[in-house]
Amino acid sequence: MKRLLIPLMGLLWGCANVVAPTGGDKDNTPPVLLEASPAMESVQMKERTIILKFDEYVQLKDAFNQVLISPPLEEFPDIKIKGKNIVIRLPDSLLDNTTYTIQFGESIADITEGNPYSQFVYAFSTGEVIDSLYINGTVTDIWTGKPAANSLVLLYRNTEDSAFTTQKPTYFAKTNERGNFRISYVREGRYNLYALQDQNFNYFYDLPNESIAFLDSSLLVSQPVVQADLNLFTEARQKPFVSDARAVEPGLVRIIFNQAPDSLRYQTEQDHGGIFIHSGSDTLYHWSQVADADSQRIRISAIEMDTFLVIPQKKLPDNFFDNKLETAVPEPSGGSRNRFTAQELHQPYQLLMQRPIAAIDSSRMILKADSLDEKIEWSVQTDTNDLRRLIISTQWKADSIYTLTLLPGALTDLYGIENDTITRSFRIRSPKEYGKLEVNVTDSINRPIILQWLDKSGEVLAEKIPEWNDHNYLWQLQDLLPGTYIIRAIIDENGDGKWTTGSLAEKRQPEPLLYYQAEVQIRPDWEYTLNFKLSL
Repeated sequence: MKRLLIPLMGLLWGCANVVAPTGGDKDNTPPVLLEASPAMESVQMKERTIILKFDEYVQLKDAFNQVLISPPLEEFPDIKIKGKNIVIRLPDSLLDNTTYTIQFGESIADITEGNPYSQFVYAFSTGEVIDSLYINGTVTDIWTGKPAANSLVLLYRNTEDSAFTTQKPTYFAKTNERGNFRISYVREGRYNLYALQDQNFNYFYDLPNESIAFLDSSLLVSQPVVQADLNLFTEARQKPFVSDARAVEPGLVRIIFNQAPDSLRYQTEQDHGGIFIHSGSDTLYHWSQVADADSQRIRISAIEMDTFLVIPQKKLPDNFFDNKLETAVPEPSGGSRNRFTAQELHQPYQLLMQRPIAAIDSSRMILKADSLDEKIEWSVQTDTNDLRRLIISTQWKADSIYTLTLLPGALTDLYGIENDTITRSFRIRSPKEYGKLEVNVTDSINRPIILQWLDKSGEVLAEKIPEWNDHNYLWQLQDLLPGTYIIRAIIDENGDGKWTTGSLAEKRQPEPLLYYQAEVQIRPDWEYTLNFKLSL
């Protein structure tokens, strides 16, 4: 019986799952254009209605963003679907003796499976000839080193730079996901070429947050194919200003700038002082020494900025001074060994408090290790750049769990409020959790260089100005956590120790950025060596 049970169950299962026929394989074939009326590349175009006939029913997706007409029209044409046809009605404002292109991108697709009829371009001329030259190229975001997808590439017959900021282009195209572009059907002549991430869809550069690129000189288009590559960047056009200033809790105001200002200076205009915290970012904090003041009066100065602020304070609760000083970050959930917060082996432990620390009583602090009976030599201090931050330094023992206990009164904030008991446990990483990297850097540029080590999101984790030995430098990176990283070199042409963006008005390109050829994968307990050759 046992031998018959399995086949019988299989039979019953098969009977219970009878499925209707699927109708065959999935259709992966895009629509086919059967006819265009007027025909493609028609000259002396007089008709204002174009009909594109396909072999199956089609749809038009995201026409506003996908369909591009070059040169731009003052009025977008009326485009409709009629069964298997796309009907385009052009406005009456076409220019004489001009070659037009209608680029459909990925907008045309069949109606059943959505298979796209990709990158179709319909061209015609209102004159006697079709212009046939074209420009190929690639647009790269210079800051990330990645292709600048969906950027406009603009070609101007007017070679005055002001045209880019006030007029629509003569021709244009949009980059694909690889940053590649092709401007087709271009008339012979000399042009200015730009790239633009157009934030307001008006086809010219008029917003400070729009990224741009340009060639150093005008471009002569006289050969059938012209190659031109562009590096996209954002100009430093905006002056720094205060974008938001408000009280976020009693005694504390937060001031946010539109960008991280250079050479920031600040002071209170009251008799009582306070504590400012600014770490070079776009946010400034100030705790008034008097928590129940009606307002804070603060003067802020920086390059091209001088601002005086009067910021009303939040009302002080009756029980404000009855509360205890707490940490700014909640205590992590504990339990098993793997759920303890991981602490870096060669870095101090840091604890962020609610408010700036005015006094430390280390006799009310206890640091213990679960595997050590001997006394631990350690030190404690506040971060000079952020007085909320407590820094505990010692020679950590790898792969051990430590417990830090702050007894009541160990810390006192600027308002004289003390902490209650605070306990934190954390695990010190083992050396086997890290990777090591040696980068052999070879320089053939002979200009100031800044090397940078970045995580995958682009945050700079380490930076080094190399000390060259016959154009060679060995950059050693220790204690690297597993993950994906990027190596970048700034060609610091002006020698100011940082990357400098470009300027359209000055016809100055941004400082070059060189990226190592691939992302770097770090694994635990591995050592790596790679070669990074710097050349332009």
